[in-house]
Amino acid sequence: MKFASWKKVYDPIVLPIEGADGVEREYTLPVVNGVDGNLLKVARDPESGVTLTNDDVYRIYLGDAHKQMVEDGVSARAISRALITAQFDLEVNRDMAQAYWESGDVPKATAAWLSRSTSTPSDDSTDADGTTKPPASTSGTKRRRK
Repeated sequence: MKFASWKKVYDPIVLPIEGADGVEREYTLPVVNGVDGNLLKVARDPESGVTLTNDDVYRIYLGDAHKQMVEDGVSARAISRALITAQFDLEVNRDMAQAYWESGDVPKATAAWLSRSTSTPSDDSTDADGTTKPPASTSGTKRRRK
């Protein structure tokens, strides 16, 4: 089965942010490429010896938009919020990124994302007495009963 083109299913994030002159501009965040995505993953492992500078992180997540934001006098707080929004988009999902952008608060964004992404438990997730069953093992082995 042939899937739709990536360009048709994925839209880049566009953030409206006011600059120092009071004019709101739209900044389009880049899609993180595979090489940079792997670099981010490796850099998280302290044993890898790979470290990223702040400039590396801003380049990866914000691309040319970062330079434009700085030139437009966008506040450091707004740039930081854009960066974390981009991180959520890559590491979690678009809904979480949007929830963070709109709230600016990780707990509120997490709660908003969870409320959209969770569903009510199905009938087979509870025992007859109404207690929740423990989650199934993900190791591929069955739990020993005592």
